[in-house]
Amino acid sequence: MSEADEKRELSGLARSIDALFSGSARGGAATEQPIDEVRSEDAFEPEWEAGGLAQPPTEQRIPAADEPEGFGADEPMDRTAEEPASSALDDEPAGFALAEPPPAAETSPHADPDDFERAIEDFLAGESGSVARLGDLAAELRERLALDPLADAAERLAHAAGDPPDPTLVEMAVGIMNPAVASRIVQRIGHERDDFRKAEYATACQRLGEIMAKAFRGALTDTTDPEVRRTYQQMMVAMGGASRPIIEGMIDDENGLLVRSAVAMLGDIGGERAVELVVSALANPDARVRREALLSMAKLGDEESAPLVLASMEDPDPDVRLAAAAAAGELEVDRALRPLLAMLEAEDDPDRLRPLIRALGQLGDPGAVPAIEKHAVRTMFSRPPTEVRVEAYRALHQIGTPHARELVQQALSDKDVGLRAAVRRVVGSAGAQ
Repeated sequence: MSEADEKRELSGLARSIDALFSGSARGGAATEQPIDEVRSEDAFEPEWEAGGLAQPPTEQRIPAADEPEGFGADEPMDRTAEEPASSALDDEPAGFALAEPPPAAETSPHADPDDFERAIEDFLAGESGSVARLGDLAAELRERLALDPLADAAERLAHAAGDPPDPTLVEMAVGIMNPAVASRIVQRIGHERDDFRKAEYATACQRLGEIMAKAFRGALTDTTDPEVRRTYQQMMVAMGGASRPIIEGMIDDENGLLVRSAVAMLGDIGGERAVELVVSALANPDARVRREALLSMAKLGDEESAPLVLASMEDPDPDVRLAAAAAAGELEVDRALRPLLAMLEAEDDPDRLRPLIRALGQLGDPGAVPAIEKHAVRTMFSRPPTEVRVEAYRALHQIGTPHARELVQQALSDKDVGLRAAVRRVVGSAGAQ
């Protein structure tokens, strides 16, 4: 390349660089136009006004070497796509509303067991504002599923209500509860073995009312432990009228466990409605329900149930027949003698012989003495177990014929020490009566 060509090339390059810096300073992209063709500062003012700015920028910025063309701080921005809608906080710095915590007066107190305990103390002492404070803390604990302090509080308030119970304390006790809290109390009761504590629980449950009855019902649905089930049933019976509607409603439930529990409890509660519901359970397809119904009928002592009891002694289920035999003895159904003797003759299981012998003793019919004697006296061909013999001598003593009394007197000299002691207790208890 000649020297003249090099000069021309350098001259053109200088003009391009000059044009580039002039265009960037004014916010426009660099072009190949000569410097004198680029618009002046005055030409930009209409665009700034259209963009909503009162004055153009007072400082010019030289773009960085790696900055893309047209990227200039002086260039107007489209604010509608980036800025939030106007609000009462438009004048505050971005993020101010999130960074600044709400005023202390507007926040709910963070509940913990100590705060809750103090609130209960204040409530019991009648402090001003304690009702609202206790309610707020209880609501927060319920939301956090802090069930134990709530259960403790409900029990405490129920006991503190006194006798007769203060309705204000009972209302507060119920108010701080929900089904989950009631279920926690039920769970505690199911594991309680101390009779004194069970009595305390029974009093508290009676005062807490329907919410506890529903919790017991739910627990009975899932509980298979016989001892725990008995405890729950005892609690519902002790609650009286507070649980009775729940118990009666269980009779029609599809869950056989609930129906059996209801039948058993109605036998303890009693009343005309109880007899009606228990008798209706004899038609239940579940043999266990029918068996429980017969045992409850024996407790209720309704003599009008005698025909149903006799009919149940022919039930296809052996356990139902045995329960009917026991009920026949309790109700002293005279016409049950022959069916009972037939069942006794066909039975050899000691656990099933004892209720049959007991039922015959309760009937008091002298015609049963020969059959009972076979299970009382040991011979070369018959050696009944001691527990069966004790039941037989008790039945003979109840019937009280001369021959029966003679057999009982002979038992007082029997070789079986355990039998002698048991018969002495039978005779002694009868004499005391």
